[in-house]
Amino acid sequence: MPERKGDRSSRLLLFVMMLALFVSVVNQTMVNVAVPPIRQDFGSSEAAVGWVNTGYLLVFALCVPIYGRLSDVMQTRKILLAGLVVFGVGSLACALAPTLPTLVAGRAVQAAGAGTIPALAFGLVARTIPAGSRGPALGLLSATIGAGAAFGPVVGGFLIGAGSWHTLFYFTLALVGVALVGVALALPKEAVPDLSRSLDLTSGALLGVSVALVLFGVTEAGNVGPFSWRVGIAAAFSVGGLALFFRRINRVPEPFVSPKLIGNPGFIAACVAGFTGQFANVSGLFILPLYLTGELGRSELLVGLVLLPGAVVVALFSPLAGRLSDRAGLRPVLVAGLLVLLSGLVFMSTFGVSGSVWLAALGMSLPGFGFAATNSTASNAASASLTPDTAGVGLGIYQMCFFLGAGFAPALFGAFLTFRRNFDAGAINPVYSGDGAAYSDAFLLAGIGAIIALAAALTLPGRNSRAKNG
Repeated sequence: MPERKGDRSSRLLLFVMMLALFVSVVNQTMVNVAVPPIRQDFGSSEAAVGWVNTGYLLVFALCVPIYGRLSDVMQTRKILLAGLVVFGVGSLACALAPTLPTLVAGRAVQAAGAGTIPALAFGLVARTIPAGSRGPALGLLSATIGAGAAFGPVVGGFLIGAGSWHTLFYFTLALVGVALVGVALALPKEAVPDLSRSLDLTSGALLGVSVALVLFGVTEAGNVGPFSWRVGIAAAFSVGGLALFFRRINRVPEPFVSPKLIGNPGFIAACVAGFTGQFANVSGLFILPLYLTGELGRSELLVGLVLLPGAVVVALFSPLAGRLSDRAGLRPVLVAGLLVLLSGLVFMSTFGVSGSVWLAALGMSLPGFGFAATNSTASNAASASLTPDTAGVGLGIYQMCFFLGAGFAPALFGAFLTFRRNFDAGAINPVYSGDGAAYSDAFLLAGIGAIIALAAALTLPGRNSRAKNG
């Protein structure tokens, strides 16, 4: 039977969205490997250099739900094209950055453009691809995010080994150019959206500023100590901003986030699992490169090779995990994946921080298996808890939580490692006997994220079910 034109268009659209997602996520995690050489070039502290990651992920995560709302009054194609142009401009600014503040600013510009991609890709594929093929297509998008997160440090290690950390951003710029052409050719023409709908960007701004202040406080705790007046002011204003956010969404006719979502236990559990699960996964991808390059003096190319097995595991196992969750149910697969993720982090705390690159490569394969099982499963759990009238903004909020988990990891561990080295104490892990006690403790701290995600996953329904009400 000959392939229909609509099928070819749908496949092209799916391929382009997968490419764009891959570029946006690889651009996040590949910079983890570049932190030590960036720190050396600019002579900065780990907490300060952590803003190269934290600043990007903060802006990226906050843009996801905002762009989702903007798609209600603007054409998706125009938003994506504009976003990719901004992404490219930011990439060029990063490649040419002469100072650390310039690099952090360039990363923020990158994120402002790249945030359009996850915000719109899932909704666009869901609206365009026929119902019979929609589930597998959305699963491929989730798997692409997982593969991008895992392969980012590998790509970063190879590129830095072949050139310098500047090479990362020239590479991103080239891929953005390919994605820009693909979006221009593959995205269908759309009807003009309803311009009369309210966006309630005030609520979005309150949410964004509040979360930004939390991340600022965590990062500053590593720079100036947890009891600094700056940390205290950031915490106070963050709490105040969240209070105003909740007050506003209960008073405006079309709030940025429906109060029904706040009262939806399945959705909240999925968001907590997504946030803390991603936090635990990215933590390992942030801690290990710092240990191998900063403490052992290993090359970035070797770091990429050490992380390669885990990346391959994520790429191969993610699609299988999605199919398995359809058969066995969301909760069993999510719980099993988080247990494997937790065991991998404990293994890294006990044996991976030993100086042996073979043990490190083996240990990071376990979190790879765990993340592959949890990534698309948690996203599907969030989707299953939503009704049609809350699905769009709900998935945007879930994606925000997911990427914020990735943003908190470098912020927290940059501060933690700076703080931990001030104390000449043994590792918390009683089995660990090496010289990297701070890094062993950091992997245990990452394990706490996996435990919180596990507790949230246990509250989800045992079998797959679609919410009947908000």
